[in-house]
Amino acid sequence: MKLRVKKQDASQSELLDVALSEYIRRRREQGEIAATSFAAQFPAIESALIQSIKFFELVEARPNIAQFLENLVWPSCGDHLDPFVIDREIGAGAFARVYLANDLSLGGRQVVLKFYTANSNETHILGQLKHPNIVSPLSVHSFHEWNLVALAMPYLGVATLSHLISFVRANPKRRHRVCIDDFANTYDGYKNHGVMGMHGEVCTNTLCQKITADIAEALSYAHANGFIHSDVKPENILLANDGTAKLLDFNLAVSSSTESIRLIGGTRQFMAPEHVQALSEEHGITVDASVDVYSLAASMVALLDEDTSQLQSPKTFTSSFWQPAEFATRYKRTFFGRRLKRLLQDCISTEPENRPSTHVIAKTLSRQNTILSRLMVSLVLFSALSLSIGTSLRTTDEQRLAKGWAALTVEDTPELATDMFSVILSHDQSRDDIRLLRACASIESDDLFQANNDLRKITSLSQSEKSAILGYVYSAFNRNFNVAQLELDRAYSDGIHRLDVLNNLGVCEERLAHLELAQRLFYEARQIEPLNYTVLFNSVQVEFRLAEQNFDYQIDIPLVNSFITCRDALADGEAVLLASKCCLMASRQNNMYSQSGLELAQRAYELGISKHRIQELLEMSPDGIMQIQHITPDVNETTKRVADPLPMQPNRLIKPPTSSKEFLQSLLDKLA
Repeated sequence: MKLRVKKQDASQSELLDVALSEYIRRRREQGEIAATSFAAQFPAIESALIQSIKFFELVEARPNIAQFLENLVWPSCGDHLDPFVIDREIGAGAFARVYLANDLSLGGRQVVLKFYTANSNETHILGQLKHPNIVSPLSVHSFHEWNLVALAMPYLGVATLSHLISFVRANPKRRHRVCIDDFANTYDGYKNHGVMGMHGEVCTNTLCQKITADIAEALSYAHANGFIHSDVKPENILLANDGTAKLLDFNLAVSSSTESIRLIGGTRQFMAPEHVQALSEEHGITVDASVDVYSLAASMVALLDEDTSQLQSPKTFTSSFWQPAEFATRYKRTFFGRRLKRLLQDCISTEPENRPSTHVIAKTLSRQNTILSRLMVSLVLFSALSLSIGTSLRTTDEQRLAKGWAALTVEDTPELATDMFSVILSHDQSRDDIRLLRACASIESDDLFQANNDLRKITSLSQSEKSAILGYVYSAFNRNFNVAQLELDRAYSDGIHRLDVLNNLGVCEERLAHLELAQRLFYEARQIEPLNYTVLFNSVQVEFRLAEQNFDYQIDIPLVNSFITCRDALADGEAVLLASKCCLMASRQNNMYSQSGLELAQRAYELGISKHRIQELLEMSPDGIMQIQHITPDVNETTKRVADPLPMQPNRLIKPPTSSKEFLQSLLDKLA
């Protein structure tokens, strides 16, 4: 019988007390009961209740702990624990306290003291790790009269990623840029040093990349030395005043040397699915270092997205939010950089084997940060010389141009770039160069209305170059494929055969029922980039439509196979459905493809394609109707429901390379 509580009449703490009391009563009456199943009855306090139950079980197993905790006294401000004098408390946990102190043996030097109630696993682990992105211990001290052990560490400031997240959320209108000086002045020890070695306004995306790279380096080193941190979260990432991000708190770290690892703790909001399961299963589940990868990515999502409800919900691990297509759609129009978005998307995969290693993450982001540093140097020259894009500008506009250029070509923050270029245009409306840059930034941020207006006003760029871009805008903005086809065909006829032009013109021709022409254009596009997912999707779509129109048409099955083996296609229900259609259509000439089509239909159903659409699909196959019941047992349910809404088509267009430094410079050079 479930405990009934009027949750609206009780605070969470009161509910926690009632629930824990009920658990203890049932345990004493019934013996062993599943803590996780019991806690699931109280979703509002589930995580806290599980922790309380674990603490109760610990105290029950070791009665002396309760007496110990009753007598435990922590140091306070002004206490002298030779050679330290306590200044103030800066952190606290269940079995530890962290203080800022002065080391009298070193002339009063400020240090951080972390006190434990007993010898901690952390002191043993940190003693074996020495890395610039891990806070190294200075010494370990035992204070027998206090029954405490203290780990002394260098003082590098107190600001953590958690503080930065709070600061960013307090300034939502400027989420895409952080004023590091304002943030630094909030915390002691940063007024003269900045944070992460930075000053002024910093792109949040750039800051995130640097933090991720630093912590990935630390984790890569720890993993190589046989340790899994298991509690990576914003509170455990220090933004040090020496210009680095450093990993803190190895108290829950475990050795990865054994074949079977069951982690003993963590923070639910940032824990990988298998980590959560390992804690809840009675016999444990094997996990590996990829749990740290997930937790690091989840921490970065918390910085870049003010709505972290998807992270906090215990049910999100089975939610579509974590599927690649959904994640990409959710952050399509935010200031997430494309490279960082793809990396985070891989890191929060619910399948551990699909996550990149910390070594790969560090290498990828460190290379990107190096490119950024070099480009920022070139931007100084860019502003000074104006790089052939106009006469000298006012100092403020030079700075805006440099910021806008970096935001568009490096930082993947096109909204900021649009703002910078708009201010410059407000000073001089005749600047076609700046208007062109704003149009490109608007395309990157999907503001196609603004892009269309700007492109139409530019008079000094050749019509074919404008048409190549306008064709995309007309197709994506208002689905005007007739006008888009005219623009793209002009660009194609004038010799512009870029991947985006070929693909987008092919889409227009397909929409206008010129299927053979579309087929040739997609073939030409595949010669440039054979494994481009969008081009492959469009190519297979045309194959299916040609087969629909002509019973004797032979579908290009090798092309379908190349398409369905793409990583993106395997997780995309619409892609799998399309491949299934092609196989079932091909089975009209050769029945050997029928089974493949049915297997793909099963996969599409598992990926969320409705029973109604699966039923329509299988009726294309000679023996498909006999298989319907096998794949979707309650297919009769489709007769009782309204028709499914039209499926959302994947983005079949390819943007022009409007964030490419080389492409932009080539356009600017072509201005009359």
